Amino acid sequence: MKREGLAQRVRDDKDLTDIQQAWKFLYFFDKMVMKTKRVKIKDTILMTGSPRSGTTWLMEVLDSIPGYTFIFEPLNPTFFTEIPKLGLLDKPYIKKDDEWVELERYLNRAFTGPIYSVLPPYNFKIKPLIHRLLNHRLIVKSIRLTRVLPWITNRFDLRSTILLIRHP
Repeated sequence: MKREGLAQRVRDDKDLTDIQQAWKFLYFFDKMVMKTKRVKIKDTILMTGSPRSGTTWLMEVLDSIPGYTFIFEPLNPTFFTEIPKLGLLDKPYIKKDDEWVELERYLNRAFTGPIYSVLPPYNFKIKPLIHRLLNHRLIVKSIRLTRVLPWITNRFDLRSTILLIRHP
């Protein structure tokens, strides 16, 4: 028996409309939840590393800590519509003492909660939705922040910063 892909399972326009409506619900749910979160920056864990190093896996492990939820790739322009407006490169570099007020404001919001993804990072089950709603501490996972870590640690008083390095 062959595995069916999403495109093969969508039988007609109604199925597609149902899927689109479900994603819209998740987007609006995540938007409302994240807009109301007020996380203390001292409770935020920043996790970064090179691509394909296991950062997503470690984020999922840390997400099981009671009280924590996550923000996935806050510098990804596909997920967060504010990123193109900031003029960021794919993997920006900022010297430790440089000034970038707009990025500092954006990351402050990322580290304290009130940003939201246009592609919410969970499935259509109730448990992840409740988890997202009830937890008030953050794990921020981003492979794009690796080259900005000295700048970030100079400006933000985070609970912890993790740099995951994968050795071949």
